[in-house]
Amino acid sequence: MHEFLIRRGGAIKHLTPSGGSAAESHEQRSATRFSCSLPATAYVNYTNFFCAVTNISLGGAALFEKGFGTIRVGNRVKLMVEPLDTLAGTVRWVGQTGFGIEFDPASRTSPRLIALIERLREATREKTGT
Repeated sequence: MHEFLIRRGGAIKHLTPSGGSAAESHEQRSATRFSCSLPATAYVNYTNFFCAVTNISLGGAALFEKGFGTIRVGNRVKLMVEPLDTLAGTVRWVGQTGFGIEFDPASRTSPRLIALIERLREATREKTGT
């Protein structure tokens, strides 16, 4: 597995392309996901909490947060991730330490999200020589 560092806004983020582990096999993926650790704020059920985006693609993201409690599949989510725009989506799975969201079509076309994914793809090509 290849690892990448991207400097953005003075912070260095650790990023790794994720091909989908056994733990993620319950999901169908239409876009390549990249492992990361991006601080975020999620707004769900009229509650906001701090979390970390642990992987991201144009189609969605996985979030790590131990104290999310009442989040259920189907809940609507607004996700604020620096340096991305506010992203909206729907909870598609819930685990012991986090949950996954599928982005709405409007969020999938966010110029900043697209730019981040393109930088990650380019970094993957450079590291793998493809």
